[in-house]
Amino acid sequence: MASKPSCVHLAYLFTEVPFLDRFRAAADAGFTAVEFSDPRRFPANELAQHAGCAGLKVVQITTSSFNSPGHKQVGLAAVPGREDDFREDCAALIPYIKALDVDWVHVMAGIVDAEAPFATCYRTYLDNVSFSIDTFAPHEVGVLIEPINNIDVPRYFMGDIALARKTLRDLRSESSAVMFDVYHVAMQGLDPIVTLLDSLSDVGHVQIADVPGRHEPLTGTLDFPRLFTALDGSGYGGWVSCEYFPTCPTLESLAWRGRLFGESAIGC
Repeated sequence: MASKPSCVHLAYLFTEVPFLDRFRAAADAGFTAVEFSDPRRFPANELAQHAGCAGLKVVQITTSSFNSPGHKQVGLAAVPGREDDFREDCAALIPYIKALDVDWVHVMAGIVDAEAPFATCYRTYLDNVSFSIDTFAPHEVGVLIEPINNIDVPRYFMGDIALARKTLRDLRSESSAVMFDVYHVAMQGLDPIVTLLDSLSDVGHVQIADVPGRHEPLTGTLDFPRLFTALDGSGYGGWVSCEYFPTCPTLESLAWRGRLFGESAIGC
């Protein structure tokens, strides 16, 4: 199947080993591409060296902004008053997108105050995402926006697929797309397969995890055979990435590939 997941998020899988060792672990397990968040934990050339030595493509990285010290990374793009911090973060990613030759940067919207007017946050978001597009486009890097469900992350501004698609219409940029995570869409109460096919013209990257629990495929309720069959017939040409919390050691958690694609857990 063309839709076979060949990309993996290194913050979720292969966590049994130190981060820099996950590149080789992913390659040894048959993946050909990776994605990860907060790249500034390491020098850009060190990340590039590990990806290159493992023969891996780095598909996307994520903006590193935090809402406040000590909080989970959720971004700043929609947070009024933090525009300067957001722009500094974008500038700091330039050495990384150049060294890693990424296709995309995921610009995280952030958690907004419950009292903050939607219109104010949305205008802030549009302005900041537009700035990021203008910053990264000269390097042939696009911007991804991802609807993250408000059950797992309350008050995350970009909370549903309809808002993500509206944002693309308002941005009017060919350098932006939706990162479609089937888990987050399902947690929004939608059929992820129907919604994915309906949204496909806006989708630049797909991530997978089962529901509930955000674990590996075939541990929950999502119909992954139907999903991959639908993707195969859709003409989608982007990456499909594993972004799930394994219920067991990572290599064991890949057994679903054998059930769905006739592969062993190690090697594709």
